[in-house]
Amino acid sequence: PNEHSRLATLPAQVGATIGERRSRDGLLQPIRARDEVLGIVAHDLRNPLNVITTASSMLHPRLPDMRARRSVERILRAAQRAEHLIDDLLDVSAIESGHFAVEKRQFDAAAAVLAAIEMQQGLAASSSVILASDLAPGLPPIQDDGERVLEVLENLVGNAIKFTPAGGTIVIGARAQGEELVLWVKDTGAGIPAEHV
Repeated sequence: PNEHSRLATLPAQVGATIGERRSRDGLLQPIRARDEVLGIVAHDLRNPLNVITTASSMLHPRLPDMRARRSVERILRAAQRAEHLIDDLLDVSAIESGHFAVEKRQFDAAAAVLAAIEMQQGLAASSSVILASDLAPGLPPIQDDGERVLEVLENLVGNAIKFTPAGGTIVIGARAQGEELVLWVKDTGAGIPAEHV
C-alpha cells in the first residue's frame, strides 16, 4: 500500500511541476518582450544622439565666442547623459536578474555637484529658479560610481525645479561627515507632505 500511494502521488507532482513551469514561462514572456522593445528603443535613440554629438563636436572648435562654446559643451554633456540614460534603460533587466554592476572609481564630489548644476541650469533659468552650490572646503575624493551619483543629483535637482516656485532657490551641497561624504539638495519649494515622505 505504501508503494502504491507513492506511485499515485507521482503524476500529481509531475503535473504540479509542469504547471509551475508554464506559469513561470507565462510570466517571463512579457519581460522578454519588454526587454526586446527596450533594446530597439535604445538603438533608435542612439542614432539622433550620434548626430547631435558629431555635429556639436565639429562645431565646438570653430566657435570664436566663449559663451557659444560653453553652450555647445552643455549640448555635448547632455547628449552623453542621454547615452547613460539609454544604458540605464537596458540595465533594468540586469537589475531584475541581480546582475546590476556599479563601477566604483575615484571621483570628485565637488565636480559632480557643479556638473549637476550646469546640466540643469537651462531648465532652472526657464523656470526662474536660482541654482547654487554649498561645497565644504577640502572635500576628499570618494570611491563610487560617479555617473550614478551625478544621475541621482540631476534627478533630485530636476524634481526640485518642478516644485520650486519662480524666484525660489535650490542649493546642491556636499560635506564630509566622518568617513562618509554627504551630498544634498535643498530647495525653497513646498516640500513633500509628511504623510508621503
